[in-house]
Amino acid sequence: MLQVPAIREDNLSGQFAFANTLLGPSFNYEKPKFTLANSQSVDDELIAKLTRICEVHTQEIAWQNGDVVILDNKRIMHGRRQIDVPLAERKLYIAMGLGIKHGINHSDD
Repeated sequence: MLQVPAIREDNLSGQFAFANTLLGPSFNYEKPKFTLANSQSVDDELIAKLTRICEVHTQEIAWQNGDVVILDNKRIMHGRRQIDVPLAERKLYIAMGLGIKHGINHSDD
């Protein structure tokens, strides 16, 4: 089983961040089950407390047709609401890359 720390250091900023996978989506599929390093299950009370804390810091986006959002997936939690628009009516574009801590690595090609 892959073990992921609950708090991890960001490779670009060096700041520590909460690994929000514990609060994964619940509308698109069943929530995953997590255990602590000692194999103890993460209980529902802790999950509920973390959920309440995150709700306090949630920023809603008032979407309008044609809107685009760009975010750093390692620093921003997203997708915690039910999506009411049918999949056939949405477009989702994803771009991923590896950050380089001290700038962009250019080659002399």
